Amino acid sequence: LSLHDALPIWERILDRLEWEIKEITEAALEAGELEALQEEVKRLQNSGKIMTAVNSAHEYLDSERGILDNLAAAKDQLAAVVRYDERLHNACESLEGSWIALDECRRELSDYLSSEEYDAARAAYVEERLDLWYRLQKKYGDSYEEITAYLEQAQQQADQVIGRSKQEAKIACDRRKNRHQASRQDPFPFFREPQQRDQHTGAQRQHSQT
Repeated sequence: LSLHDALPIWERILDRLEWEIKEITEAALEAGELEALQEEVKRLQNSGKIMTAVNSAHEYLDSERGILDNLAAAKDQLAAVVRYDERLHNACESLEGSWIALDECRRELSDYLSSEEYDAARAAYVEERLDLWYRLQKKYGDSYEEITAYLEQAQQQADQVIGRSKQEAKIACDRRKNRHQASRQDPFPFFREPQQRDQHTGAQRQHSQT
């Protein structure tokens, strides 16, 4: 194909590249976003199980005669007699440390229960965002890095196609100018007899030499 005949093909290629560039750019992907979304959707999909487990663990620690109460009772019992036998000192300290650690765990679970609630709007957004990621992965690459590399390559190719199109447009414009100039020099070159055309051409040459 000549440059002129190939122009529609380059236009179609440019349309495709511009569409791909627009699709990836508007998605505004971020490094690490996919992994974060996958973790979040896993948590949102299992929020019921999570809350049940956290609530049960909190009750085991904080309920009457629960773990903390029993530890406190055991700690107090040993603390009352450790001064009579130093061999109980380590055990008493272990109970004290265990009670402090578990009480901190109880507070964390309590904060989790009071702050965590199911957000339907957020869940819908995460699902929609993941669907977008998966669609782009099928087209452009499995990871953020691969999709970004595809975008850069598409932008480079689009620039090349635009440059080629400008080159073709310039060639076509030059051809039109040349035809126009030729027609102004001799408006009816193809209606003359061969001898007349030769005489006319010779006259033009003599005129230009003078």
